Amino acid sequence: MEPLTQVRILAGLLFKIARNNLFKPSNQHLIMAEKLSREKYEEIVVDLAKKGLTNEKIGLIIKKEHKIVPRSYEKIGKVLKKHNLESKSDTINLKRKIDMLTKHSLVHKQDQTFRRSLSKKSAKLRKMESI
Repeated sequence: MEPLTQVRILAGLLFKIARNNLFKPSNQHLIMAEKLSREKYEEIVVDLAKKGLTNEKIGLIIKKEHKIVPRSYEKIGKVLKKHNLESKSDTINLKRKIDMLTKHSLVHKQDQTFRRSLSKKSAKLRKMESI
């Protein structure tokens, strides 16, 4: 066989494999080591929330350390609401952004886009705190 035809055959095989989804990345790192009950999952979430972690950090820790896919269970925010441990991660993140924008606006006084985003973020924060 000529080298060109071998390349064409190989390309055709690769196309068929890709088309049939036979070559998929493995999710071996997300396979659960053991199935947890919902109560055990909620217990882990509540313990991490009591340490002062945000919902995002709790999800990452559960995924890495406990090898659990959080989306197969109830949402972390709902679990925290059940146990009266609501996380204010949105307000914390907004306050951080507002601080960053105020520092920027002190240095760059002519930057109008940052002033606009600062006013938007502060309005959003006021709205969230009033609720």
